[in-house]
Amino acid sequence: MVPLANWLYNKALLQIGETFDLDTASLYMKQKDSSIARFNKGELLYRINWDAIDFRCDLLSISTTLVIFTVTISYTLYKMVSLHFQYGTICFLLSALSIGIPFCFKKLQTKLKDQLKEAEGQVFALENSENCQACI
Repeated sequence: MVPLANWLYNKALLQIGETFDLDTASLYMKQKDSSIARFNKGELLYRINWDAIDFRCDLLSISTTLVIFTVTISYTLYKMVSLHFQYGTICFLLSALSIGIPFCFKKLQTKLKDQLKEAEGQVFALENSENCQACI
């Protein structure tokens, strides 16, 4: 099941990737100067390249995970309940807890990811600046 989902994920990633990247880059190019001015050159170049990739990978990861999760949880619940109802209930509750905990920290994860993007944009700007001594 997992190799099939992985193959479908990679196939979809390749099929829609180029079109999606071009559409995202054209959206950046159509922005007003005032909205683009808040980014430095490096951050803007970094975001044009990586925002589309990040969004596409996240979207496909979520969709394949939902399929795998639905099939896996259905089969597991069926087997657990058919073996022993109380055991199945306890396992299901523990599983739900382990899945629910990451959702509690979603805001922190998003904040850290935004800080990482900003830092990588600054590094990209330094690498592309005319005064970069290490890049020569």
